[in-house]
Amino acid sequence: MKIYEVVGTVGTDPNMNTTQGKIKRTTGSEVEIEDPSTPGVTKKVDLKKAKVSTDSKGNTSIDTSAKATGGQNTLKPNSNVTLNTPKK
Repeated sequence: MKIYEVVGTVGTDPNMNTTQGKIKRTTGSEVEIEDPSTPGVTKKVDLKKAKVSTDSKGNTSIDTSAKATGGQNTLKPNSNVTLNTPKK
């Protein structure tokens, strides 16, 4: 187990790209995330293949490389999220 997994620090995994974004639109099991640094560019994330978690401070993160997926889509538009995707 890695130290960043034990501590739960977001964005410290060297094999992951971490992006801050805002949810633009949600549908059944899909969300569109807009990067604030590049307005107009959105990324679709299928929540059936991703794990959504919220910490005690209310920060939401979406991990697309997780094996276990989360439950139902509870994300709302205009909420801030952290998107973790594997580096290519």
